[in-house]
Amino acid sequence: MPTRSVFRDFITALSKHWRTAMPGVTRLSRPRGSLPMSSTFDAGIIPSTGQRVYLWFQHNQKVPGEFTINIILVSKGQQARHWAFSDEPRDGQTQGDGPCRISRFLPNVRHDKWWHLKQDKSYEDYCRRNGYEFKLPEDYWRPVSYDDPEEVIRSAVLDVSQDVASALGQLGARPSAEE
Repeated sequence: MPTRSVFRDFITALSKHWRTAMPGVTRLSRPRGSLPMSSTFDAGIIPSTGQRVYLWFQHNQKVPGEFTINIILVSKGQQARHWAFSDEPRDGQTQGDGPCRISRFLPNVRHDKWWHLKQDKSYEDYCRRNGYEFKLPEDYWRPVSYDDPEEVIRSAVLDVSQDVASALGQLGARPSAEE
């Protein structure tokens, strides 16, 4: 029997939570450029620039349960892309099209923010064996305890929801049905 993916379980729980908490933020219903449908949400538009906002949850292929969020901005008529750097802003835009990490839009976050849904024992063990202090960067999210997987997901959903709401507020994004 295949093992369950904590990341997929998280995305499912997040989708369910956002149906009521953030109803304007929805999973993609059809492909958009190079964005992965399974882990991308449409978060509406920025009225002042007309840019559509997508949230791509990028999971770490090497570390199960670890992910970050990329905000993808796309001007009308352009293709959405999850790779490369953001373009230079056009007239009237504060951010150019393309991807950027959510941490850019969060107050008091200095580095990339990564969420850890599973405990990475291999890294902890490596640090202890080599006499290093085990410490993740201060901007990483970890639950109080990994003992209850459902509570880990619930806590992550709440933290992500708070950060996404803050980032969308910074951008001035408003819910809008997919074009």
